[in-house]
Amino acid sequence: MALQALKDFVPGLVKRIGVTDAGFQVVSLLEREIHKSSPQAQIVAFKNNKIFVEVDSSVQLYELNLRKREILKILGKPSGVELPELRFFLKGTAHPSAQDRLRASRKTWAQNPQERN
Repeated sequence: MALQALKDFVPGLVKRIGVTDAGFQVVSLLEREIHKSSPQAQIVAFKNNKIFVEVDSSVQLYELNLRKREILKILGKPSGVELPELRFFLKGTAHPSAQDRLRASRKTWAQNPQERN
């Protein structure tokens, strides 16, 4: 009985948080490509078609930035979806940009008119 309830709950949750098959495929391909040059690198966020990746050292950060175009070409071949923006950071420093925070606050403000006063 609990298993059936979980089957009903998960698809709605996945749809609500915005995970799509194409997005999952892009993240999987990206992870594979990044791990070729930097095995310790981690994808820490995928938000608003931007992928945030953290690496351990500045050397790895530099190498991934050099390979960014190559990685984007590989991502674009099989999926046919809109290519995400890649952002690389040193471990512990990946944060959304000020523009992303502003966009999110405007969206919240527009959705909650009672909080405007």
